[in-house]
Amino acid sequence: MIAEGCEFVFTERLNELFKLLGASSADIARCMRCDRSNVSRICKGQRIPRSGGACAAGLVKGIYGFADERGLTVKLCTYISCFDYHSAAEVERRLLSWLYEGEAENGALSKQRKEKISHRSFGQKLSAVMELADLSNIRLGRAINIDPSYISRFRNGFRSPRSNKNTMDNICIALLDHLQDEGKMRRLARIMSVPPEQLDSREDAFFLLGKWLFSVDDDQSPTLEKLIDRIDSISDLSALPDELLHSPEQYDQPEEKSIFFGSKGLRNASILFLTEALKTDSDALYLYSEQSMSWISGDHAFYQQWLSLMAACVRRGMKIHIIHNTVLVTGAPTTEINTWFPLYHSGLITSYYCRRQRSSRISSTVFLCPGRAAVSGHNVIGCEEEYGVYRYDTDKEILAAFKNEFDGLISFSDRLVQVYKTSDIDKLMPVGRGGFTVLGSTLPLASMSDGTIEEILDRNKIDKSSREEIMSILQHRRTVVKNNLNDGYVHDCVPIADPEALKNGRAIIDLPQLSCFYTPEEYAEHLKNILSLCEKYPNYRFYALPVSPFVNVLMFISKNAVAVCRLKAPYITFFFTHPTLCSAFMTYAEKVKLLYGCDKLTLKKKLEQYFPSGN
Repeated sequence: MIAEGCEFVFTERLNELFKLLGASSADIARCMRCDRSNVSRICKGQRIPRSGGACAAGLVKGIYGFADERGLTVKLCTYISCFDYHSAAEVERRLLSWLYEGEAENGALSKQRKEKISHRSFGQKLSAVMELADLSNIRLGRAINIDPSYISRFRNGFRSPRSNKNTMDNICIALLDHLQDEGKMRRLARIMSVPPEQLDSREDAFFLLGKWLFSVDDDQSPTLEKLIDRIDSISDLSALPDELLHSPEQYDQPEEKSIFFGSKGLRNASILFLTEALKTDSDALYLYSEQSMSWISGDHAFYQQWLSLMAACVRRGMKIHIIHNTVLVTGAPTTEINTWFPLYHSGLITSYYCRRQRSSRISSTVFLCPGRAAVSGHNVIGCEEEYGVYRYDTDKEILAAFKNEFDGLISFSDRLVQVYKTSDIDKLMPVGRGGFTVLGSTLPLASMSDGTIEEILDRNKIDKSSREEIMSILQHRRTVVKNNLNDGYVHDCVPIADPEALKNGRAIIDLPQLSCFYTPEEYAEHLKNILSLCEKYPNYRFYALPVSPFVNVLMFISKNAVAVCRLKAPYITFFFTHPTLCSAFMTYAEKVKLLYGCDKLTLKKKLEQYFPSGN
């Protein structure tokens, strides 16, 4: 209970703070991650949090968090007479004491620290069981044949194995193999909050451990991760296996006829269609299908043949116009778009998604080479594999009708994916004023000072032409950052260099398509400039990650556009504008920021470890 007579003082002082900081109930509720009505009732004196309770602790954290993000920490600390503070915890303790006039000033915070940690994310759960099993990233990686760095990303909340059932099963098996003795199994039961006897059977323990480990993170992350891994793994067209680049005449050609049946028939019709297209000087193909892509992906030999023919079309300069339909499942791409990734980087694939709702009864398919051939089918959904009927036409009048139909579909469609050279990223970075988040693997170029970049260019003896290009890129990126900071936000989420790697000259610099590395002094100067940006702009935030979520890609994520840039050959950027897909990327970015956000005092201490002594 709060002491009698303190209720009025608490409410009065709370409202004084809100006025001082220019904060509303909604602002503090956002920082507390609670409903605005809860804070509103407290401000009106309708509810007084217990001084030693979680609500009071959350309230002071919310107030401090708001002051921190708006650059008002000094103003807050001066007002509550908190001088010579060195951490967020010190400010929060003093703020709690000030609000309650000293009553139980450490109650809420000390109680919160003593509360049992709940394992809510997959990474937290995996870490808890690995520690119990005395398993390091290296040992678990060896046990399930996965790189230890991937295990690290699991534990840090960046990745999830949920898109690969074999990996999920192998993790459970390896953990149980190292938790065989009865004492550890009983401790595992406590961690999982289940009766110990439920884990007596190996089969039951395997089932319950898997259910507990993977029953979290119900967002689109695993499918999104699969998409980014696909972008990371694509090869240059010239690097495709030789057998995929041979002339199509090497294959047995299907019998030329006008009607084909089922998935096998559609495969044969497609081979006939593509070989016919390659005999012409046609400059474009138009492809549309509402049915499942299993007719391609379900037959590996056919997929290789299909990819070979499509690669031959691309190498001859044919533009491929495709309208994707089964692209999005819970906000992320599925097999359809993944099937096309080996060809996207050619720059000749123009992909769309249709804004109109598709039928739930009939699926339509139209493949068109104008003036030469077409494959078409209109079938009951779910019956295509066995009973689908597909026509192969060469009649000029029919082909012209199909072209008009395709043009009609495109008029109701928007671009899904656009592919550019990575050097064009500066044309693609979100230039609106809503703000964007960067997910990368090194400190962003835009946050580097002029003095530091000049020193780096001089030390690496960069020629005049490259120097001018880099400085142009730097100025452009700074302009983009400034535009967003004026009426939005910029959040940089990157790992801090490993001290040993930095010392040995292995901390790479964000210089497009150049391999240059920081000296410890240059790295420290860059970090100092980042801290200056944090102080100057309340809406600029830096998130120091333990590792990079994705090693070989750089992502710029905004509400309306996402750019995923490959940082190795072929140097290309995938640019997405589909609203649901952008939302999925935003959700992933917010999850990362929620895991690794910290106040500026804590961030400063973390970065100052890289400063030379005496600075």
